[in-house]
Amino acid sequence: MIDIQSFTHQHDALLERINTLQSMLSRSKEEWKIDSIHSNLISFFGELNVHLAMEDKSLYPNLLSHKNKTVRNLAKEFLMEMGNLANEVKVYRNHWISQSRILASPQKFFDDSQALFRALKYRIKRENQELYPLIDQSES
Repeated sequence: MIDIQSFTHQHDALLERINTLQSMLSRSKEEWKIDSIHSNLISFFGELNVHLAMEDKSLYPNLLSHKNKTVRNLAKEFLMEMGNLANEVKVYRNHWISQSRILASPQKFFDDSQALFRALKYRIKRENQELYPLIDQSES
C-alpha cells in the first residue's frame, strides 16, 4: 500500500513555501528583502529535492508496477511530463541560486520564478486531484 498522505503533506508544505515566495515577490522590487527571499528559495529547493527524491525512489517505481493498468498508465504520463519540469527546476535553481544574479536581473528573476511556480502548482494540483484519488480508489 502506498502512503499517499505523506506526499500530500509534502505538497501542502511546498505550496505554502511557493505562496510565501510569491507574496514576497509581489512587492515592488525596491521593497524586496533579498536575504529573506534567498533563504526561502534555498529552503524551498531543499524541500522540493526531498519530495522529488521520494517520488523517484518510492512512489513512481511502485506505481509503474501497480496492479491497476490505469494507475500505471497515468504514472507513465506523469513521469514523462515530470522530466521536463525537473529540468526546468534544475535550470532555474542553477541560474538563480545567487543573490547577485537576482539583484542583477530582478524582473527576469520575477518572471522566471512566476513561470516555475505556476508549473509546479499545476503539477501538484494534477497529482492531488487525478493521481492520488485514483491510487486510493484502486487500493480500497
